[in-house]
Amino acid sequence: MNSFVEQFRALGDPTRFKLIQLISQRHGLCVSELAGEVAVTPAGVSQQLKLLEQAGLITRRRTGQKICYEISDSDSTRQLLELIDHEHATA
Repeated sequence: MNSFVEQFRALGDPTRFKLIQLISQRHGLCVSELAGEVAVTPAGVSQQLKLLEQAGLITRRRTGQKICYEISDSDSTRQLLELIDHEHATA
């Protein structure tokens, strides 16, 4: 239950919500790619991604000098994303 609370808290910010949507649609996005999509500086995106990672929603991997992000493989994250996708499809 606590993980859901932390995840919802992390997604309460519109920028972080947009970031998680982008990462779920296009796997392995890097900070610079995400910054261009949300019109936030790379440093600002990195701060937002850190909060998403701390909430267990995303994981990161290093590719050369780039750090790329993917959706976490946890059950709670999958359930939350299914809920978001369902709500988005019926809106």
